Amino acid sequence: IGKLKSLKWIDASNNSIEGTIPRELYSLRNLEFIYLSNNTLTGTVSHRIETLRRLRDFWVDGNNIKGNFPDIRPGELVNLEELLLNSNDITGAIPESICFLTIVGSLEQLWSDCLLSPLSLPKVDCACCTRCF
Repeated sequence: IGKLKSLKWIDASNNSIEGTIPRELYSLRNLEFIYLSNNTLTGTVSHRIETLRRLRDFWVDGNNIKGNFPDIRPGELVNLEELLLNSNDITGAIPESICFLTIVGSLEQLWSDCLLSPLSLPKVDCACCTRCF
């Protein structure tokens, strides 16, 4: 996959894909849309996501991704419009650098497991999520 340098979008949703998000994906600088929803992906989202400067949509909802979502440097991912992280094992706080994209960038949709219910605390602390599950 790392040799597909002109690839602009990938949609591998709903395919029972196992394993981690391929690290080669983060080297595809022309990627604008990554749809990996509803598979059985594991591991974490790499801090290298910030190198995808053209990225507009990153959907990894409905997997088994764990850990914290990475912090990004100022000026990175400013084209990101949709970030769907819900229905995973992501924990901790959504970084302020991601929330800041709602002000200085294009981020319009941020979904995570931040819903507070009477029976449980949210897995994710998110001050800027547009939808909590």
